[in-house]
Amino acid sequence: MGQTGNVSNSTRWLVYAVIVLGGAIVFSSVNAIVTRERTERAARTCAANMFHLDRAMQMYLADYDDAFPLASSWCDAIVPYTEAKPPFNCPAARNQRFSFAYNAAVAGRRRAEIQNLQEVVLLFESDAGWNAAGGPELLPEEPRHFGGDRVTRANFSSSWMSRASRERDRRKEWLREYRGLIWTPILQGGDGGR
Repeated sequence: MGQTGNVSNSTRWLVYAVIVLGGAIVFSSVNAIVTRERTERAARTCAANMFHLDRAMQMYLADYDDAFPLASSWCDAIVPYTEAKPPFNCPAARNQRFSFAYNAAVAGRRRAEIQNLQEVVLLFESDAGWNAAGGPELLPEEPRHFGGDRVTRANFSSSWMSRASRERDRRKEWLREYRGLIWTPILQGGDGGR
C-alpha cells in the first residue's frame, strides 16, 4: 500500500508540473499578444496625434498668410488650433507632456517659398520637449514604433521611418537627407539645401 501511495504522489506532482508548465505557456502567449496590441495602439495614437498637429498647423498657416510659426514658439502658436486636449504626446515616449519637434529650417517661411514641400520634414518625433525645434539631431535615441519613428512633411503627408538608416547616417555631423526626407528646404529663387 505504501508503494501505491508513492506512485499516486508522483503522479500528482507530475500533473501539477504539467499544469504549471501549461499555465506558464498560456500566460507567455497572452502576454506577448497584449504587449503587441499595446505597441500597435501606441503607434496608432501617435499617428493620430501627429495628424491633429498637422491640422492645427494648417489652420495656423491659413490665419498667418501661409507662413510657418517661429521656431522658438511654434507649440504656443498652434495650441489655439488644437482640440481641448492637445495631442502633443506619443504614448510610447518617455516625455509624456510633449513628444514632437519642429524642423527649424522651415520656421518663419511661407509655404510658397519652399519648392520641395513633399520632401522637407516639418514635424517629427523627439524627446526634446515643448517648443523644441531643430533637425535630425533631435530624433529620439530609441525608436518608438516597430524600429522607427513618424515624421510629417511640409505638404502634411506623414510617414514612418526606419531606425536602421538613422543609425547608418548618424555618423554625419548634420543630416539633410534621411530615408528620402530632406531637412533643408529648397527655396524659390534660391539655391536651397539639397
